[in-house]
Amino acid sequence: MVDDIGTFEHLESVLDHLKTGYDLLKKANATSLATSIEYGKWLEVAFELHSLENLGDTMTWKEWLNENIGIQDSYARKLREMAKILGNYPRFSLLGLSFSEIYQRRKQIQSMLVLNANYAKFWRDTN
Repeated sequence: MVDDIGTFEHLESVLDHLKTGYDLLKKANATSLATSIEYGKWLEVAFELHSLENLGDTMTWKEWLNENIGIQDSYARKLREMAKILGNYPRFSLLGLSFSEIYQRRKQIQSMLVLNANYAKFWRDTN
């Protein structure tokens, strides 16, 4: 798509590329959000197992993450938090928004899901 970027002379001629690119971008963002939520679930399982196995006596969760996965504790915490909030609401995985956009609005989203049963039902339903 970028290889032929210099061949356009009019705005109209680049329009199809912009539309196609935007569709791809939305799909990538949606896939990224779904993957982030799913990965957060896996991190939560690992966190609980780390606690159960009492590894905290020899290696903190933060140390374990760094040594075994290479992920920052703060990022892992965000992923786990979002998995807890959105894990039971599969429609969020279909959004064409980035993880960071959703994370910034997590408090509002959580309130909406708790306070409005109709909204919660909508985001929970998959059809």
